[in-house]
Amino acid sequence: MTKRTFTALCTLAALAACQTQAPPNSALRFEGRQLDAGDFPAPGHVLRGFDYRHAEAPWLVGDEVLLGLRLRKEESLQHWLLRIRLVELEAVDDEGQPLSSVSWRLRSNGRIVNHRSRLCRAEVSIMDEEGNEMATSRPLLPRDFLSRGIASACQMMYSHTHRGDTGEVPTNFANKGLDPKPVEQAMVCAIALMQVVQEDSVLSPILWEVIEKPSVWSVVTSMGISVVVSPKFYRVDEAPCPVPGLHEKTWRLPISLHVNEQNALNLDMFVTDSSSPFGLAGGVLGAVARHPTKASVDFSLLLLSARRGSGAVTAGRE
Repeated sequence: MTKRTFTALCTLAALAACQTQAPPNSALRFEGRQLDAGDFPAPGHVLRGFDYRHAEAPWLVGDEVLLGLRLRKEESLQHWLLRIRLVELEAVDDEGQPLSSVSWRLRSNGRIVNHRSRLCRAEVSIMDEEGNEMATSRPLLPRDFLSRGIASACQMMYSHTHRGDTGEVPTNFANKGLDPKPVEQAMVCAIALMQVVQEDSVLSPILWEVIEKPSVWSVVTSMGISVVVSPKFYRVDEAPCPVPGLHEKTWRLPISLHVNEQNALNLDMFVTDSSSPFGLAGGVLGAVARHPTKASVDFSLLLLSARRGSGAVTAGRE
């Protein structure tokens, strides 16, 4: 399956899921194991702390986020570090010419819409828990989508579902006075972040440890593997900030992933406003992914540091 096919499947199915009616009186609660900073060991020389988030601050070359990753299988624990650093604010080709913006086509409320984003280039480093580099890559990232993030869509949908007069996600945003763009852009942001993992030679096999793999028969009858990402915006809830010492407004967004129409992964994503320096991670503060049938298998990540490229004021931490 090509990258473009994967993206289209994820995006179209995700938007369809956004328009599904919520179960009556559906409980809003945390599911599974919660994040604990003690689960993400990291050496001091890679922990650079946090800079104050500035709502209107521009992205800067050198902006950097560090995420701790943990895979649990039975009693076995494995840890990695993922560092994303901005190296080109406006991505260029081998001859130094600016790359064209990228366009994402989405089907929303029965119509095709286009969203465009400028491209930046990042250096992605995978390290072991002692900070030893295992692999590096320089992927292109949709800067505008990451800047907009996921939190604004969570805020909008949370406000709608907690007005007291409805318990469902609107089937038509315009009829409910809601702007569909934040939801559309949130899904593009989420999928772009997933592709960083999917396309990395080290991280992709780790993710598939937690995903329920399709049966051989399913692959044959489907002529391959189809992947759909379904966000549960009707179950967005406020959450404590999972990062120790930070007090960011945080939303929890449950997401399910289906492979060949079978539930393959359950994910809770914790997000905040994606302004600098949290933009490179789309405002993601942490996530917990659980295998749908094996309670002893889960994957989690936590933001460990976020710094601006230059001239940033360092934030105090408790």
